[in-house]
Amino acid sequence: MQVFDESSYKAAIRGKIKELRKTKPRCNLRWLAENVPVQYTYLSRVLNGNGAELSEAHLFKICTLLNLAQEEVEYLLLLRSAEATSDRAFRDYQMKKAERIREAKSQSMSLHEFNSSRLEAELGYFLDPYVVLIHMALLIPTVMKAPQLLCGTLGMTEDQLAEKLERLESMGFIKRGKKRVSVEKILKTRMHANTQHPLIRSHQQVLKNICNAQLLKINDLEKISSMATFTGSRAVFVEIRKEFDEFIRRVQKLTDPTPEEHVYQLSFDLFRWI
Repeated sequence: MQVFDESSYKAAIRGKIKELRKTKPRCNLRWLAENVPVQYTYLSRVLNGNGAELSEAHLFKICTLLNLAQEEVEYLLLLRSAEATSDRAFRDYQMKKAERIREAKSQSMSLHEFNSSRLEAELGYFLDPYVVLIHMALLIPTVMKAPQLLCGTLGMTEDQLAEKLERLESMGFIKRGKKRVSVEKILKTRMHANTQHPLIRSHQQVLKNICNAQLLKINDLEKISSMATFTGSRAVFVEIRKEFDEFIRRVQKLTDPTPEEHVYQLSFDLFRWI
């Protein structure tokens, strides 16, 4: 949630606490009261009712504990000043100042929010190869019905699996079920990215690292692993690259109509040493 979306400092604090508790369970009213410090019953009464206000010092300490940015702190202090006064003219003056800050932030943050949220989602997807593997595995009906089967295959706990499912849901790839490690629906089958994507090389490297480890575990009947070092002309390189592009297109045509039963990895490197 955005602090600037609220016109009450109490609502903003309640919303921020609710948001942070998803990743930091200890972040609740009792924890805040102990660290301000202020009585828990008083803090609860202030934030959940009318007729009582936090002091500026207490509000500032809470903002610090919630890791709010300086502009967010200043905005909430203005809202608190407006809510605490009985002078209508002063209240209107403070609310107008807060409204100017909110309007300015909404205009400057719209593009930034889009870019940062997209970047966060792509970082979480491309730089954690297990998220990619889980996403692909969920396309297999038996795995989607029982995602916990992946724990043994990928060597992770149910807590780790739940965290990665939550990440996939936050990116809009899946809709989770009521149970902690259940999936109700696949919303998107892949995240498209070409070779110009700023994260693609890093993604390939982290994926290659776990691929190398996996290759050592698999017997020869379940894998194809080969390398070739050769000499040739620039024209030969270009021709091989065309053949590879055509090969990938044929692979896509082969895989698209077939049922999802297994997750495979296809890797190919062609580059000049000398």
